[in-house]
Amino acid sequence: MFKSKLVLDRRTWLRGAGGAAVALPWLEMMSPRSVQAAPAPRRFVVCFMGTSLGGDGDPIPNMFVPDQTGPGYDVKLALKPISVANLTGQVSVISGLRVPSGGAGGYSGFHAGAMATMLTGTSNGGGSAAQGTTSDELVADAPGFKGATKFRSLRLRVQASGYAAGPSSVRDSLSYRESGKIGMQSSPKDAYESLFFDLKPPATDPGAVALRDYQMRTRRSVLDLVRGNTETLIRRLGRYDAVRFERHRDEIRDLERRLGTVGTVGTGSAAGAGCGAPPSPGSDPPVAGNIGKGAGAKPIITETNAWSDEERRALVMTDILHMSLACDLTRVGTLMYTMAQCFLNMYPVLGYKSDVHQISHFGAGSPTTQKVSEVIGWHVKHWARLIKKLSETPEGGGTLLDSCAVVLLPEGGGGGTSHTGENMACLVAGRAGGLKAGQHLAFAKKHISQVLIALMNAVGVPTTNFGSVSGDLPEMRA
Repeated sequence: MFKSKLVLDRRTWLRGAGGAAVALPWLEMMSPRSVQAAPAPRRFVVCFMGTSLGGDGDPIPNMFVPDQTGPGYDVKLALKPISVANLTGQVSVISGLRVPSGGAGGYSGFHAGAMATMLTGTSNGGGSAAQGTTSDELVADAPGFKGATKFRSLRLRVQASGYAAGPSSVRDSLSYRESGKIGMQSSPKDAYESLFFDLKPPATDPGAVALRDYQMRTRRSVLDLVRGNTETLIRRLGRYDAVRFERHRDEIRDLERRLGTVGTVGTGSAAGAGCGAPPSPGSDPPVAGNIGKGAGAKPIITETNAWSDEERRALVMTDILHMSLACDLTRVGTLMYTMAQCFLNMYPVLGYKSDVHQISHFGAGSPTTQKVSEVIGWHVKHWARLIKKLSETPEGGGTLLDSCAVVLLPEGGGGGTSHTGENMACLVAGRAGGLKAGQHLAFAKKHISQVLIALMNAVGVPTTNFGSVSGDLPEMRA
């Protein structure tokens, strides 16, 4: 007797003791038999780093843009993590970009104003807040995306606080609609529990309270709670799907281990300490105090202020974003590593007692652009880790990265001043819609929002206009 062909719905969850649930990754058997070879769904991800590409008073515009165009481009200091991760064949550098000052598609002011204009293609209208709708929101509402996944989109931020007196409300998000800002999740613990434990029903729900109590009392991995269903499923999977699911399960355990140590990082505990016990999400690292202000409003940076272990937060948020895409929980994501006009302390990372913003203002006579490039390198390191994980996740006949369009945008450009929208560049990865990979594409004064137009087209959201900006960049696609 032959077993009947098992076909799973793409939103299938494994459910177990205490109501715990685990989302399955996209598997071949989730496609009907008649369309088994159907392409994987496309994904759209916008990432951001709150720094310009160069510093004040430096004759070197940046250490970001390669000298060579096409494939096999040279790698300068800011992009060294791309080379270290062996990703030059996967990551494209798009240069010759700008956000003009003034006009319909230009910014007024800088920092949050330039970011808002870039993200929406619409002038910020003399204020700092965005006046249009961002590309992630447009994609999430498009056919093929809207209603296709459990979560419409995922909005994550690594930087835990603005770290400066005054409001950060116009520089702490990548997602806007014309009606206003959409908040981002900056708690790794809350993000994890919302996505993977499915434990965010209303607090007044007695069942939700009981479930959370059960989870915390047992301190058991969510994978242990669905063990019975998991073993039954694996016996019925084909060879490819079995390998795919085993990898998925290993990645969830790795993510749980990371979360289990989040609360102890920086206290002297060794990484992975206590991993022998079944893990449960730990508390987020405490949020540090703001930078101080001295004479002449000069920032006062210590070894510990304005730093809430964003290194660990970046690792966990990267894992969460990757797993959310791999589980098909969402197909649209934003990841803000640092805010516009970023006051994150760089001492724990680079040994400078300075925040990100001040490093770009060290001035002539100091290696400003080199220091800025080292700051950029920290952001690129974490972005490269996301790309690496996507490229190592099997899907269909290729990898998860093949169906993605992922961009890393800077706050500004370079060339003698850090407060400029000229001489900008960005990084793009993924092959969705025929995107070229591993090339340096040099344009001449194209609006950086046109990159977002090209990526929206690549994931099947056709458009030639984005806010006040018009024009695709077909050169980005094969």
